[in-house]
This record gives sequence, structure tokens and C-alpha cells, in this order.
Amino acid sequence: MKKVMMMIGIVLLMTSNLLAQAGIEKNGELFIFDNQPYTGDFNEYFEDGSQKTLSTIKNGKLEGRVVYFYANGAKKEQGEYKNNQKDGNWTRWTAEGNRIATASYKNGVKDGKWFIWDENGKMRYQMVYDNGKKIDTWYMWDENENLISEKAF
Repeated sequence: MKKVMMMIGIVLLMTSNLLAQAGIEKNGELFIFDNQPYTGDFNEYFEDGSQKTLSTIKNGKLEGRVVYFYANGAKKEQGEYKNNQKDGNWTRWTAEGNRIATASYKNGVKDGKWFIWDENGKMRYQMVYDNGKKIDTWYMWDENENLISEKAF
């Protein structure tokens, strides 16, 4: 009986979460619930019910960790938002789970080292930004990991 009650509680919790999510609307750059800026977790789902996004909203704006998923359930992209802007390190994967990019942002602007791999895991690009401007030396490799381009900024 205890297990049944626990399962009912979980189903009710999930259902209430889905119902609450249904009332949240995006108005421009703000998430609104009941005509007020929304604060709390925000999840989106694919039509089959699998998770599409997992994020946190504060005062109507994205704040904190966000995770995007492929329809197969694999992580697509993960990073942080600060005041509705990308901030910190972001990582992107293929639907098969291979990492293909890491990027760095500061207040929504490219800032720091960026790395791009191909779907086979081979490094293809290394770039560096400072407040949105290209800096340092950028590198590009071919599919055999031979350096084919080097450009200083």
C-alpha cells in the first residue's frame, strides 16, 4: 500500500508540474505565468513526452544551468545563463553522445577559448575570443588531425 501511495504521489507531482508548465508563456524575452514574471524550474517536452529542455527561470529570465536534449534522450547542449544571457562554459554533443564543441561566454558575448571537434572526436578548430573580438592564434586541422591553418589576430 505504501508503494502504491508513493507512486500516486509521484504521478500527481509530475502531472502538477506538467500543468504548471502549460500556463507559462514566453513573452519576448520574459517567461510569464499568471501575468507575472515566472520564477522556478521550466521544462519542455517533445510530443512523445521525453524531455526537450531543463532550465531555471528567475524573475522571468533564464538563470543558471540549462540542458537541451535530443529526441532520443541524449544531451544536446548544456551551459549556464546569467540574467537571460549565456555565461560561462557551454558544451555541445552529437545525438550519439560525442562532444563536438565547447565554448565560453561572458554576459552573452563570446569570451575565452572555443574548441570544435568533428563527429569522430578529432579536433578541427581552436579559437579564442576576448569580449566578442577574435584574439590570439586560431588553429584549424583536417580530418587526419594535420594542422592546415594558423591565423593570428
